[in-house]
Amino acid sequence: MRKLYNKVVSWGFVKKLMQVPFFAKILSYEIVTYLFFGVMTTVVNFVIANLFGLITDQNTVLAEFGGITVRWEWVSQFAAWLGAVLFAFVTNKLLVFESHERSAVGVAKEFLSFLGGRVLSYVLFEFGMVEILYRIIPSLNIRKIIAAVFTIIFNYIVSKFVSFRTQDDAKDREGMEQS
Repeated sequence: MRKLYNKVVSWGFVKKLMQVPFFAKILSYEIVTYLFFGVMTTVVNFVIANLFGLITDQNTVLAEFGGITVRWEWVSQFAAWLGAVLFAFVTNKLLVFESHERSAVGVAKEFLSFLGGRVLSYVLFEFGMVEILYRIIPSLNIRKIIAAVFTIIFNYIVSKFVSFRTQDDAKDREGMEQS
């Protein structure tokens, strides 16, 4: 992945863009790979959901609890979300943030913080923000796009500074706190 990135960065117009500090930051390896694998995560979600749609009748009722009807659609959407989160965890850990943690306890901590961040962002932005924006913006698509942008930024921050922080990151924060 890094070889491909370096190849693209060596192209004339990209090389010129990278000389501008703003674009050098925006087009960094970490940000570009984060966005690329974010798109791939969306594809994984879509494929899993549609595979479930092919093998099950999405309207089939599985159970009813106190007026809440659980359909296969819920199961397929949850499976798609979980598959996407697992894919995102692996790609973010190994290819985006290049975490070198290999101990079972360390990887479990990374995964649980990553999963917690994804659950929190889902609740905050899919339910909370879309509901708040409902009063301001009439278009569902525009509300979803705004929520998606905030979700991407939030997930990046959680992944970088909580889930996959490196020893260098921790030392930098300690140095900043002592100054």
